[in-house]
Amino acid sequence: MTPRVAGRRCGAGTRRARSVTRFFLTASILLALAPRAGGAQALPTGFEQGIFELRAARVATETVPALLGPTGAVLVPVDRALALTGVPTQRTDSTITVERARAGGFATLHLAKRHLQDRAGVVQLRDDELVRVEGVYYLSATRVGQLLGATVDADLGQLTVTMTRTPPFPVEQAAARAQRTARGVGRAGRAGTGTFVPFDPRSGGAVVDWTASSVSSARAFGAATGSLRGSGAVYGGDLTIGSSIAGNGRGGVQASNAEWSYRRGLPGNEYLRQIQVGDILGGGTQLRSLRGVTITNARLIPDLAYGSIPVNLSLPQGWQYEVYQDGQLIGFSDAGVRAPVYVPLRYGTTPVQVRLVSPTGDEQVQDYSYLIPQTQQQPGRLEYTAGAGRCTFSCSSIAFGDASYGVTPWLSVSLGGERRTTDSVTRTLPAGGVSVVTYSGWNAQLQAARESFSRASLLYGGTGPVIGSAAYSRTYLGADQPSVVASGDQGRWLFDGQLQLRTSAERHLSGWRLDNTLEGVASGVADRSRTALTAELRAGSLGVSYESDRTRALREAGVTALAVLPEGWHASSALATLLFDQRSVHALELSSSMQTGRRGAAAMTLRWQRSVGMIVTLGYNGALGAMRLTSRLSASRAQPAYVATAASGTVAVDGARSTASFEGPGVGLAGVAGRVFYDVNGDGVFGPGDLPAVNVRVIVNGAPVRSDSSGRYHAWNVVPYETSAIAIDTLAFTDFSWTLLRGKTVIRATPGTFNPVDFPLVRTRELAGQVEADSSVATAGGVTLLLTSASGGTPQRIVTFSDGSFYVSRVLPGKYTLSVAPSALDALSAVADPATLPVEISLLANDPVLTLPVLHLRARSARAP
Repeated sequence: MTPRVAGRRCGAGTRRARSVTRFFLTASILLALAPRAGGAQALPTGFEQGIFELRAARVATETVPALLGPTGAVLVPVDRALALTGVPTQRTDSTITVERARAGGFATLHLAKRHLQDRAGVVQLRDDELVRVEGVYYLSATRVGQLLGATVDADLGQLTVTMTRTPPFPVEQAAARAQRTARGVGRAGRAGTGTFVPFDPRSGGAVVDWTASSVSSARAFGAATGSLRGSGAVYGGDLTIGSSIAGNGRGGVQASNAEWSYRRGLPGNEYLRQIQVGDILGGGTQLRSLRGVTITNARLIPDLAYGSIPVNLSLPQGWQYEVYQDGQLIGFSDAGVRAPVYVPLRYGTTPVQVRLVSPTGDEQVQDYSYLIPQTQQQPGRLEYTAGAGRCTFSCSSIAFGDASYGVTPWLSVSLGGERRTTDSVTRTLPAGGVSVVTYSGWNAQLQAARESFSRASLLYGGTGPVIGSAAYSRTYLGADQPSVVASGDQGRWLFDGQLQLRTSAERHLSGWRLDNTLEGVASGVADRSRTALTAELRAGSLGVSYESDRTRALREAGVTALAVLPEGWHASSALATLLFDQRSVHALELSSSMQTGRRGAAAMTLRWQRSVGMIVTLGYNGALGAMRLTSRLSASRAQPAYVATAASGTVAVDGARSTASFEGPGVGLAGVAGRVFYDVNGDGVFGPGDLPAVNVRVIVNGAPVRSDSSGRYHAWNVVPYETSAIAIDTLAFTDFSWTLLRGKTVIRATPGTFNPVDFPLVRTRELAGQVEADSSVATAGGVTLLLTSASGGTPQRIVTFSDGSFYVSRVLPGKYTLSVAPSALDALSAVADPATLPVEISLLANDPVLTLPVLHLRARSARAP
């Protein structure tokens, strides 16, 4: 080592000096022992050789020979450095050309001419920056960084050379992708792996919805009305009976509009999912009240998932891309494979992000948006509804049917009709529709029914700054009238259009919206029109409008301002509207709303009109305990003050025959009830000696509820016949020695009753044991053990302490096997006795710690006694 190098490194401290000394001692030994082939180049004068760890941003690592120059510069094999990073490289006998990232162009290392050339010019290399030893070219760390367009740091203390770059090297991106894909691709890979959940039909239980409303003025108490609808579970279906109640004008009450129906679902049946009998809604061209029967194979709630579409981008050779949805990787392509990536879409808007990766490591991100309306049927799926019965109003009898089919991912068609009898005249009215979507954001729909309606709509919801929609509909108002007057009917038409210009959400002005509505008689021009232009602001909106109505001789212009108030204010928003007619201002309205608790809102409106003066309106809508209340008070000089009030609620009976009250609605839905308890005796049933788990958070279909002092919980928010998940929030447990034997339960609920789901908590066990090694085995410490459950799953890895002991906590009851990892046995060249150790943890845990028998390690050449 030269005095110059030694003097330069002495100031780095004792640790650095020891590292350098260790490096040169190692290098000296290697040089002394290494044989040299005849004709090979010797080290240049002043250079030393040693072993360094070459790293690409701590992702890829390789041990390489390195040189230490007279000036203290570290030189590494240039070919191995380039290969480690994975950057695109072209190699000839005299040149090495590298393609840099971020449009940095090319950099070329001329080996014979000893210079480095890039966009900035040509740099001549010194003798200690480029060296050839034994046919290998060594380049200084600084020049390697210049060649790659990266940062290269050499650490003599740690004997490492680390290369970093922004964007990351291709090898880093490949490692990151491998890590993401190792965790599994998102929804695309999980879409079809759902487990079948059986349906257990039940009977019993009941739920009642009630409503009450009244209108009273300062001069008189108005009539009160109400309704009662109750349902109960009968053989897996719900039987519903209801009636309306109103005053009879003599101080009493009378019931009217009595109705009944029975619904039975057949979950999992592709051909028939539901049957309804009784007073129901049905029809082909429009829904009507009828007493009859309907059948369908449609689900009670629409599918969230629509299907998958192929994404196959045309990219230059060597490019790769990854597809993300909601920040989760759902598919990827390799540089050498051109197979499409299938992207799962959901109904509504699905944003998709595609990350493009070039061979140099540059990244580009492109955003896409797919819009799927609910009328679009899934590809290959046929959905139908059919029924017949006697009409409650407007017709005598009706039979109907309609079906929709997904022809392709972008085309869905529907066909149906109804046969209706009115005044002894029978008509057959066909209906049909077409829905077309494009993956660029366009959607077009066309629907028509003879003598009923025709509708057409066009919508664009892409990712560009401009989006919009237009819809036209024509109705035939006389379709349900007696045949003697139907010829005199005049239908109406309606056009509704909207155009939006979106700017950045960070700006004070985030966008513009233009709305236009036209309405008129089918044979004439528009009777009514309204046009509004709105500026969307960060804290509200500002708009102008113009409306004309020939039927009311109205021509009106308006200005509207909406302000979203700061969070600390009592009111949440304020709205002001100023209206002008041909003469002057004729109306002014000021309104404000505020949140009253988590489930309520109150509003106040002051309106001045030129003809009636000031009108004051106060309103409230919210949940008060187990009741939802809606009330509106209005007062003015032109008419007496009046109050309109409506209340509603639900009462349900759970499995213990105790009542549960909530705001509702409850008829048509299902409930879940059960108990969370500490299963002390391990029998899975709440009984003597078991303790209730109080205030445990239970998640029912995404909504949280709490267990009470007896451990019981209940919720009524479950859609019957469809799969619903009930889970326990174990993070809120105070005693972590207790856990759930099953963390989540998935059921298909029977409507009209509480479906029982209990959650017994079981005590976990702690395992302790010892690994002993014979004298011929190096050590018993740091040995990896595998605890494998008999039910399958990933084995739990356990590492022994330095003395061979091991410990693992919170092991669930069940059967396991304990074994030494094969990699540990290979490293120690040993065998385990026994090879596998059976472990059984019972539900009834008397001792919290289970001590296991000793595992012996012996050399493979030795035999067990």
